[in-house]
Amino acid sequence: MSLTKHLWKALFLLIISISSISYGQNSKERETTADKYVIEQNYSQATDIYSKLLKNDSLNYALRIKYGKILILEHKYSKAFDEFNNIINTKDDFPKEAFYYYAQTAEILEKYNEAINGYSKYIKYGKQAELRRIAEQQIKQMQFALSNKADSIDIRIIHLPPPINTEYSEFNAVQTSSNKLIFSRYHAQFADSIENVFSQNYLSDIYVTKQSVSGWSKPRIYSEKLSSNKYFSANVSFTPNKREVYFTRCYDNGGQIGRCMIYNSALKNGKWSRPRKVETINKVDYTYSHPYIAIFENYKILYFSSDMPNGFGGKDIWYCMIRNNKIEEPLNAGSIVNTDGDEITPYYDTETQTLFFSSNKHEGYGGFDIFKVTGALSSFKGLNNMGAGINSPSNDLYYIKGIDDGTAFLSSNRKGSYFHGDRENCCTDIYMIQQITETEEAIAELEYTDSIPKDTTVIAINKLLPLSLYFENDMPDRKSIKTYTTSNYKDLLKEYIKAKELYKKEYSKGLDREESIIAEQQIDDFFSKKVENGFNDLNKFVELLKTELEQQKHVRIKIRGYASPLNSPEYNLALSKRRISSLKNFIRQYDNGFFIKYLDNITDTINRLSIYEDPLGDSQSTGLVSDNPNDKRNSIYSREAALQRKIQIIMYSSDNSFEISPNAYPILKWKNNLINVGNIKKGENKSLIVYFENKGESELIIKSFEKDCDCLQVQNPKKEIQAGKSGKFYLLINTDDLNKGSYTQLITLKTNEYMEESTFKIKFEIIE
Repeated sequence: MSLTKHLWKALFLLIISISSISYGQNSKERETTADKYVIEQNYSQATDIYSKLLKNDSLNYALRIKYGKILILEHKYSKAFDEFNNIINTKDDFPKEAFYYYAQTAEILEKYNEAINGYSKYIKYGKQAELRRIAEQQIKQMQFALSNKADSIDIRIIHLPPPINTEYSEFNAVQTSSNKLIFSRYHAQFADSIENVFSQNYLSDIYVTKQSVSGWSKPRIYSEKLSSNKYFSANVSFTPNKREVYFTRCYDNGGQIGRCMIYNSALKNGKWSRPRKVETINKVDYTYSHPYIAIFENYKILYFSSDMPNGFGGKDIWYCMIRNNKIEEPLNAGSIVNTDGDEITPYYDTETQTLFFSSNKHEGYGGFDIFKVTGALSSFKGLNNMGAGINSPSNDLYYIKGIDDGTAFLSSNRKGSYFHGDRENCCTDIYMIQQITETEEAIAELEYTDSIPKDTTVIAINKLLPLSLYFENDMPDRKSIKTYTTSNYKDLLKEYIKAKELYKKEYSKGLDREESIIAEQQIDDFFSKKVENGFNDLNKFVELLKTELEQQKHVRIKIRGYASPLNSPEYNLALSKRRISSLKNFIRQYDNGFFIKYLDNITDTINRLSIYEDPLGDSQSTGLVSDNPNDKRNSIYSREAALQRKIQIIMYSSDNSFEISPNAYPILKWKNNLINVGNIKKGENKSLIVYFENKGESELIIKSFEKDCDCLQVQNPKKEIQAGKSGKFYLLINTDDLNKGSYTQLITLKTNEYMEESTFKIKFEIIE
């Protein structure tokens, strides 16, 4: 898989620079300048020159191939594929290496048949022996992928949401407790800053996030001790007792990753000690990375990857024995594991004596695949590709098991991962692997057998999700603390679009001419690709929704609300609720009130539309957005800040949809669903507090109370309970009209839960 050495760079954003070409140069001089930029990895400048030259010389196929190759290096694979496809379908004579790069981009885009055809033609007509060798190898890899393309039936792959994953690279997820995840992120130093994005100031650091019923918390730096202003920090591995950590520090090579070394630190009195380089390894001129520490009864083994000499080529998996706190000389993991390609990100499971690692040379699906072998030290056997689902045509790395049985994590830039700008496959995201139990398989089989297959309307609706809609700063209803609005999202959108020129002006203010043009283009792209396209998708969604409801279904949708971190968490939570409210108003008023009869229908189990809310405020903010009100350029007018001000329709369910987890809805959980008050004297009143919690992932709404007896009075109930939050109400028992004896009374809360009500019992005895 030699071609994937290009793909390995997809873990990091490529250089974007501002063109400073003198237009007085002739074409040859300008092409030479562009070639120089390629060597310097200033790909954006080179792309700009090549594209301008091609406007006047479109039949220069050598130049077109250069242009297409730069598009590949910038991860603009779709554009590169179109460029090479146009070249190879011309009737003119053209350099035959176009077949190779056409095949390369087709393979990345999972167009395997086109890729095999392109590689085959290059083998037939191409002249470079090395490219022909790679082409033959890639054909074998794709034939393997095509013959093993069925997804694993016993696992599910879950793309972790923001704020964990962003448009930059997240990788090396380590679960240290049931609700805590530590991971590494490679990102721009100053979010959405033109100056810093274009000078390529990037950072890599180690983050921690915690999970609750409200979702994952905003990631924060895990430890200032492990961070460094001088180095890129990443790739952590803890001992089982979490008192020792190994990690990677890499030199900052002009904003890019340079040579890496492995460090360790010990936890003393609750604080990490000053990190030190691991002895014996970390030789000059070589890279050492991806440490994993495995603990045995009388020794430890430190696995890592390195390009140190005496290996099999590229990066290999190595290990060091650690006895009596002394690190022995590194040894190679052997030929079963290592190849003349790259083997990286080792993880050793001591329970099963299995080494997991990634390789771009062993037979696989493309890019780096995850493999496993059994054994220890340099004696391994039974090399196995982990299969489709875990592996993809892109880079799949950092496999490690989680705390819970049947869970694991990996990092991948596979299709569906977030990416920066238009750079497809540029960046890795973290994915969770869950083992499907036998019970789940049986339920899935039963649902498949007994259910009606989804119709085309349901499929079309789910293709639109998540459907994102964006808002102007602090809208609707600026400076309001209300949780609802009378505004219609459509009207808010019109005003937002009118403000586009203001956003362009403020975001480009203070920049030089070239930077200003690019800043304004970023805002134009945001409004056209995000704001306007989002509203177009909304109109498609509501039309499809009409079709579903006309088929007499009970349809449920869920809307999630967000805010940028510019105000207090309490204010932003109310703001996200107002934004959800504006969309509900849009739906109510759409097509002369078409949906009103379905929204107001609370008696039928069909012909009904239920809307669930999940307002999150700024709790899911990525941490890459300024919260400084004096920095309006970055906290209000930047693309990053604008992306945070949104709502999303994230869930759709109708009568024939079974895939929605029950946890997606609100779930009322009583602290005690049977309260025994004991004895009450006749004529006395008794008051008590009833506690409950919303265990679901949507806001719980209490609509009404029903009770068996007028002797019970409910006071001060909170009507809306956020996901993961607790509620209470006061219950008063009036005994004036009750006779002596025992009573068991039922109280029913009408709610927006899936089953639409929750009940609890209260017992008491009236005595004289």
